[in-house]
Amino acid sequence: MTSGIPVGERDPKRRVILAAARAALVRHGVRRCSMEVIARQAGMSRPALYLHFANREAILRALGLEQTERAEQALRAALQGKGRVEDRLAAAFAALRAAGAEPGWALPQEADLPDRHGVPPDVAQEGQARLCAVLADWLRTEAVAGRLRLALPPDHAAEVMLAALRGIATLPPPQVSRALRSLAQMLGRGLTPLDPAP
Repeated sequence: MTSGIPVGERDPKRRVILAAARAALVRHGVRRCSMEVIARQAGMSRPALYLHFANREAILRALGLEQTERAEQALRAALQGKGRVEDRLAAAFAALRAAGAEPGWALPQEADLPDRHGVPPDVAQEGQARLCAVLADWLRTEAVAGRLRLALPPDHAAEVMLAALRGIATLPPPQVSRALRSLAQMLGRGLTPLDPAP
């Protein structure tokens, strides 16, 4: 776990603020989501809000770090599940989408907003690096065990997978789930050896 994550789990008031900020972002979008709006959503005064967060960017940073932690845990759990490679990849991709992990999914799924990229770039990059590391570790472990065959180094393969997910995130929402399942199917069947290890 890197520094700053999870940001609000020990402070109930911070949890309330982050939940309020998430709701305000869904309703108003990033550009119109001011500290005043967040304070009102959290049921507190703006001066009280500033006791917990220095500015709006600090709140967006905290939300991004919180989402990264949630996505990392969901990704690990999905990949460690049972079933065929394509089933575990499908579960992993669905878990990432549900956790709002991708920069394109920086807000909950219902926030179909033109300005939804509110997470600071360095936080988004850190999140991507952490998710890439989880995926690469899983690919490496499965390949060593003979359950996968890799034509690319695990780190590169993980980067390609996450890049494909970012592309899918740009599709119209009704098409995303089907595209994720199709990607998992194609990748899973391509990665599975002809004679998989038991």
